[in-house]
Amino acid sequence: MKPAILLTALLAFAGLSCRGQEGYVTRSGQIRFNASTPLEDIEAENSRVNAILKPESGAFGVVLLISEFEFPRKLMQEHFNENYLESVKYPKATFSGNILPGDLPEAQGSCECTISGTLAIHGVSRPLKAVASITQNSSGFTLRTTFTIRPEDHGIEIPKLLFTKIAEEVQVAVDLLLLPGD
Repeated sequence: MKPAILLTALLAFAGLSCRGQEGYVTRSGQIRFNASTPLEDIEAENSRVNAILKPESGAFGVVLLISEFEFPRKLMQEHFNENYLESVKYPKATFSGNILPGDLPEAQGSCECTISGTLAIHGVSRPLKAVASITQNSSGFTLRTTFTIRPEDHGIEIPKLLFTKIAEEVQVAVDLLLLPGD
């Protein structure tokens, strides 16, 4: 799916109007996750993450294709897509939520704020609240956050034989540079 189509889907999903508000977007944000255990290192990164921020309302949304996570080992990537996340059946993950407009930094400033909304992975939507570091400079916003998710909360089944190799809690790190959009 092309990035322009994904961004359009994000706008429709988040229910954001482009009229009357300046938006900040990225099509190359990064999301990394770590599901490592003492027996197995499981890390992946997706560098084609689409996101939008509307500072006036605080509306914030993210969409990514699951199959674009890259692993150090191709077999691990194949198992992730086919056996766990079922990326053909559930091709994308989305977040739709908001940041309180008063929580965003003033021009040329930084702050920590709370992002709250709905995270949808593997066809299951769950509420998510995370603290983010947001910096505004002359070119746009940088947003960084980390949070933890549990695969079982999103209907992702881990065979009992593999519980010692895949973490029950997955650490997620988000790094977005949001620039003025069209």
